[in-house]
Amino acid sequence: MGAICLALAVYSAPALSAETELETITVYAETLADQVVAQPVKVLEGQELLQRLGGSVGETLASEPGVNTTFFGPAVGRPVVHGLGETRVRVMEDRIDALDVSVTSGDHAVTIEPFIADRIEVLKGPGTLLYGSGAIGGVVNVVTGRIPKDVVEDGVTGRIEARSGSVNDERTGAGRLDAAMGEIAFHLDGFYRDTNDYEIPGESSADGSGDSGEVGNSDLETKGGAVGTAWSGERGFAGASFSRYESEYGLPGGEEEEGDVRLDMEQTRFDLEAGLIDPFAGVERIDARVGINDYEHAEIEGSGEVGTEFDNEAWEAIAELHHAPVAGWRGELGVQTTQREFSAIGEEAFIAPVDSESLAAYWVGDHDFGAVNVQLGARYEQVEHDPDNGASEDFSTASGSLGLSWQASEALTVLLQGDFASRAPTPEELFSNGPHIATAAFEVGDSTLEEEGAFNVALTAALELGRFGARATVYRTQFSDFIYQLETGEVEDDLPVRQWVQDDATFAGFEAETTFALIEDDAMSLTARVFFDTVTGELDDAQNGNDHLPRIPPSRLGFGLSGRAGIVSANIEYTFVDEQDDATEFESTTDDYENVALFVGADFAMSDTVLTVFVKGNNLTDEEQRLHTSIIKDLAPLPGRSILAGIRLAF
Repeated sequence: MGAICLALAVYSAPALSAETELETITVYAETLADQVVAQPVKVLEGQELLQRLGGSVGETLASEPGVNTTFFGPAVGRPVVHGLGETRVRVMEDRIDALDVSVTSGDHAVTIEPFIADRIEVLKGPGTLLYGSGAIGGVVNVVTGRIPKDVVEDGVTGRIEARSGSVNDERTGAGRLDAAMGEIAFHLDGFYRDTNDYEIPGESSADGSGDSGEVGNSDLETKGGAVGTAWSGERGFAGASFSRYESEYGLPGGEEEEGDVRLDMEQTRFDLEAGLIDPFAGVERIDARVGINDYEHAEIEGSGEVGTEFDNEAWEAIAELHHAPVAGWRGELGVQTTQREFSAIGEEAFIAPVDSESLAAYWVGDHDFGAVNVQLGARYEQVEHDPDNGASEDFSTASGSLGLSWQASEALTVLLQGDFASRAPTPEELFSNGPHIATAAFEVGDSTLEEEGAFNVALTAALELGRFGARATVYRTQFSDFIYQLETGEVEDDLPVRQWVQDDATFAGFEAETTFALIEDDAMSLTARVFFDTVTGELDDAQNGNDHLPRIPPSRLGFGLSGRAGIVSANIEYTFVDEQDDATEFESTTDDYENVALFVGADFAMSDTVLTVFVKGNNLTDEEQRLHTSIIKDLAPLPGRSILAGIRLAF
């Protein structure tokens, strides 16, 4: 956990050249890396964020070691961290949950727009006591700056960006403004994205016919924006933001007799945040954050009739007290509460309305012992789910963590993390009982499910030696009462039955990334990158002789070159994705494939303004790619060759 205030750069275009001088400001909030010193943390920002920016949070992060994405068409992509996804990876906007229903089903989009992000932070592993039991696999935090507490200098900054893509006739526009007058700051952002059905490679097809073409019903239209304001003073800040998110998109592979199924989504969100420095003796800072959300979407049949309506009214509040060192231990004490009123109404509603609430208290602290930093944490949480058509279910979960960060030398840092985390079952896992057309299954829950536990050990080594850098992590997570969907082999309502069950399971994996600066001087830079990741997820007791869990990502190996010469920057990456034949019963395997991606951009500086023109390509070899983490991998391959051109103006 770091200092109270950090000196960071005022927001500007990620594509600024290395020679651009950045203004400094005061920031009152900590990053994930400040709070979890002994865990792998990835921060995607600046030039790297510009190059990897995609239409969803999952797509944007999909080439990071240890991180994959789901796929239900271009509109839907949720991060998968160390082989775990859905309810085990918490996706947040400015450290408050997305408060949508993306964990409810694989066809539901995350309501966070990556185009408005200042940076995206990824925390891997279950040592996530600050963020709740829904973070047992990891945390993804999208930092938007919609509450502009970091803007304290008079003036106006911002950016405007437009993109056009070939594979689906994409048209994207986004912009933001941040302005300050004295101690008061203002924020405004907006975005719009429209695409048609996406094209697939010539040798591929969505229906297995071998004919090239498009994936039907894969178009989308997404728009939204936000306004925010904040007051920042010497001893604290207070601010608020209001945001709106709307999206309409098709569900590939979700065709019924009446025609294709479409999803029409709306979300309104209100956020509050405040902080006070040195409020009284023994306390360095108090922070409080509240997010209030009204979400709804309708699943519309081909006839135009609404088949199912989802509604989710939720709010979350967090209060944290950062205490002064006690016997050398720095730390923070927090309280977190979440309430959710969820309903799915209609002929194809697979779960009855459920009210859920949780209340948690936690403490996390660290102490320096010479070259070793020790971090301890503990969390206790109570969860209650109250369905309309049955008895309520109560759960109590406890978690604890121990982390060590050893600065072995100036070049070598070693991180060791051991923790136990527990998670309460979700309403979907407990109470589902009905046809779910989008996932093509009849889903059955189990109200007798118990808390899921995970014991994790992870070892990370990071080396920075001149022009060479390397980072590697090996991890193993032992789950007790792991909750998953079992393919029963039965059929109901002409759909395969998937039953939520519990068994002990083990996840183990390895990830590594190395970089080497081949050229590094004022005129030119060229850096090589190599990464590898692999994970296995298996049941301890095999079901019918098959111990594999569904949708486990295959191994990947990637090579890349990135560099800059004058105003031009470029990056090319080759990734080999291995076959995945470790499939659970009734699950199909996926073949290996290769992906070649390219980014070329040029920055034109004009006084305080930078104009960036860029071209981005993906799947340049136009190869068939089927994502094993996708529910619809058998129905729809990933897009074919994509060429995207864009322009960004930052001031």
